[in-house]
Amino acid sequence: MRITPETIAEAFRLNNPADEFTLSLRSQHIASIENLDTTNDIFEAIDLTDNDLRILDGIPQRLLKLKSLLVARNRIQMIDPKSMQSLPNLTHLSLINNNLKSLDSLKPLAELSSLENLYLLDNPITEVKDYRLWCIATFPNLKILDFAKIKDKERADAKKLMENKAVYERLGKQVVSVKSYHSKEERNSAETVKHLTLKERAELKRQIQKAQTLEETERIANILQRGYY
Repeated sequence: MRITPETIAEAFRLNNPADEFTLSLRSQHIASIENLDTTNDIFEAIDLTDNDLRILDGIPQRLLKLKSLLVARNRIQMIDPKSMQSLPNLTHLSLINNNLKSLDSLKPLAELSSLENLYLLDNPITEVKDYRLWCIATFPNLKILDFAKIKDKERADAKKLMENKAVYERLGKQVVSVKSYHSKEERNSAETVKHLTLKERAELKRQIQKAQTLEETERIANILQRGYY
């Protein structure tokens, strides 16, 4: 499905738990981002969760009001730096459950000068040693990474990593195979994970309805999608 001006005009709109005016384009088999200029920059959040995006691009110049972009559960492997330059006030980005295979593929996010909350769980890159420190070093304005507040010690360790240029660059170039990552996830799930019961699912759905922050909504939604804590 394409994002046409008509799609945008007819899309569901709501205020999310952070009270951000949101354009919802969830679960519509969208393969590329386009025509967002027809929103007239009235939305504070855009939700493209659960689609078929492979590249995070197609964002028009200067969406000044946009604070939150949700693109979890797509197939994103690449991020366009020019599109990131169009989002100077974006503070919240969810890339959970995509196909990002190297830390260097995240570098375009450095264009997001206001980014404070970044979610990358369930991507192959999370298997890279010191993945978290690399992200903290690369995006020094972050306050929360993968639902965990960044600690002072982590910032100190990240600074040391950045100073060791050879190690920093080697980590960035390391590529994790999507196939091997998902095989490991499936193996771990089969061997060690206790899957959610129907009662637990019902309780999580109740909690998501009462969530008061976007972070809490994303965290619970990710648990429900994975099927385990």
